[in-house]
Amino acid sequence: MDKLINSMEYIDIGMACQWLCHLTESPFPLPSRALMELCERYATPIYIDCSALEGVIAPRVGSRFVMQQVIGIGHCQVDSPISAYEAFEPHRSGGINVSGLAVALSDREESELSHVDSWTLTSQEGRPFLFRPDDIKRLASLLKPDQDENATQSQVQSEDTATLVSSRTEQRLTRIRQWFGEQREYNAAQLSKPIAGLPGARDACWQWLTHSGLTAQGTLFCGSSQQNSGKSKKFISAWNAFLKEVITD
Repeated sequence: MDKLINSMEYIDIGMACQWLCHLTESPFPLPSRALMELCERYATPIYIDCSALEGVIAPRVGSRFVMQQVIGIGHCQVDSPISAYEAFEPHRSGGINVSGLAVALSDREESELSHVDSWTLTSQEGRPFLFRPDDIKRLASLLKPDQDENATQSQVQSEDTATLVSSRTEQRLTRIRQWFGEQREYNAAQLSKPIAGLPGARDACWQWLTHSGLTAQGTLFCGSSQQNSGKSKKFISAWNAFLKEVITD
């Protein structure tokens, strides 16, 4: 595939999508619009064979702009890939702005033909968007570092998140251990059993945390409530971890 494409001067948009996926080792097909968006972002040239296609220019004549018809010559580069891709959709009007040679036509037969190098293509007539193989290879080389960097960033973010969650959990456990060490009503065996005349150990711990200001908005144990408990899910999770810790010990 590489040898065939490298031998071609231009490739169409379908082949360009396939080859870019091949070069970047992407397992997913690339839609045509996505390729145009990438070309816009990374300033990758896109061409149309404008030979004999009609277009217009609007030169200034005095204080007015006068539309003048032109005829394209050879391949021209589109100025904006996204605008070019959308130019002839049903809800659009106008054309494709291109850079490349065209001949300006005149109503006066005796006048000399003039050439322009920036004009608006008004009819694509089914001509495909074209890409140079070297430009697609350059685009692939720009995308590969992005893929590698994104993968690295994702891994680092996952590790950072795991570290943060672990740190927060340990902080909550530290506070529950502090309560257990300071109180005198409950021993380890009584933490999950009712005691006559006393609230449950979990309730007592929650009350202590509340009085310590650790369940208020923005604090360590603040969060959505566990169903029917009146306590935050963060506290319930830390309490269960504390029980396992005490029972294990």
